[in-house]
Amino acid sequence: MDWKAGNLWPEVKVGDKVRRWDFEFTWTEHHKPGHVLEPLRQQGDPLADDVVSFLKLNPHQDVYAKVSEYLSTEDAPAVQVLRFMEEMKRVPDWLDPSQIERGQRVFWTYGFPILTLLCHFSLVGGMAHQKVTKILMSTGYFSTARKTHYRLFETTQWILDTMFTPHALDPETGLGWQSIFQVRLLHAQVRQRLKKLAQDIAYDVATDGVPINQEDLISTLCIFSVAMIEGLRRMGVRMSSEEQCDFIAVWRYIGYLMGVDEKIDPLRTVKVGMAWWQSTIMHGLDPLNSNGRSQILASAVIQGLSDQPPMYLSLRHHATMCRVLLGESLCDDLALPKGTRLDRIACWAQIGIMGSLIRGGKVWKALGERRIERSKRIFQKIVTWRLAGKRSKFEFKALPGARPGEEHVVEEWDIDEHGQRIKYTEMKVKRMTMWRYHFAALKPFLVLTAGVAGGALGVITLLLLTSRTFGYVPTLRH
Repeated sequence: MDWKAGNLWPEVKVGDKVRRWDFEFTWTEHHKPGHVLEPLRQQGDPLADDVVSFLKLNPHQDVYAKVSEYLSTEDAPAVQVLRFMEEMKRVPDWLDPSQIERGQRVFWTYGFPILTLLCHFSLVGGMAHQKVTKILMSTGYFSTARKTHYRLFETTQWILDTMFTPHALDPETGLGWQSIFQVRLLHAQVRQRLKKLAQDIAYDVATDGVPINQEDLISTLCIFSVAMIEGLRRMGVRMSSEEQCDFIAVWRYIGYLMGVDEKIDPLRTVKVGMAWWQSTIMHGLDPLNSNGRSQILASAVIQGLSDQPPMYLSLRHHATMCRVLLGESLCDDLALPKGTRLDRIACWAQIGIMGSLIRGGKVWKALGERRIERSKRIFQKIVTWRLAGKRSKFEFKALPGARPGEEHVVEEWDIDEHGQRIKYTEMKVKRMTMWRYHFAALKPFLVLTAGVAGGALGVITLLLLTSRTFGYVPTLRH
């Protein structure tokens, strides 16, 4: 069956086959209909909101440094700040550090296809959420191709921070933990500001929900986690059951740190997480009723990706990749351009190369280890390069109502081999394409293949020469 977005009481029961665009699944007891999801749109993140209100954090501050300074200088810190810090530093009972480490390794094993999916599957597909697009349009993050490009790499930096080392998520000291801290308070600043400007920007909290509410947080968490499992399946690459559980465990902890209600705990299992993601698709995605916002923002994303180093791939290529991964029907509703047959071949060739790297790394462990270490270096260098050699502090750069002439300033940072924050030193980055990287990573596999092929050719040649010289023709005996 199918139904329109916004239907709070769909006539669906456990066991029914449900379809929307190219998403098809079976409704289970874990799926949530609209009347369960809609109240979540009125729930924000009270702990983070209280900190922003009490400390009067402004948009261009390093919020982690500000909160740390406050706690170190106040003899009796306010209960709002203490409560937030205690919650951020608390390690949930269900957390298994060894599983977190394995989950981070899963990310690096599937790194290239995951980052491809985040842009062309999760982010572009997420632009079909007609209520979320109101917030994105209000912030102005995707108002130009340049801002979109910066925002995409800023998000990539945030992901790499959380996955870089097993200690990246250690409370207070881990780089990933600090980045999550900053983004969580950034969300609180956005909520506070948009509520104040609701009338000016035509945002109705009663109808659209609290900005960056619990459903938005859960939906975003799911497109970074369980959606990757489905996306990889569409690429012809499958995670093992153990890899899926480990990968989801990392994002479960990240979701906890980001302020997702622990009572909901949408990623407690892969099956539950998949049901939450599919439920938000049915409830929120409605690009044809977004007053054009979904189409504008989806176009902004692929424009921000197009003709950019290190690959310099065209807009048509990125649009075709979206169609390959998301399906034609949703991309038609998002008004994405259609590519040629050659574009589709190029996309599947790119997917095939990424899949070959993964499979080769699982067969030849040394190749897999080498590729993971190389990926870490390459990703880190490219992101730092595309952010103009500076780490983002995840500040609100396009604040509605900001005074003209306000500039965004970031302090120069880098990360060391332990994933910890250090001062940035000049980094020279080669303008190498991903294709050259793929070739370099595949080199041992190609050499081995060439050696086997050469040996086989030599044997065949020897047999032919022998038969010609001595009049002997080998035959098969039955």
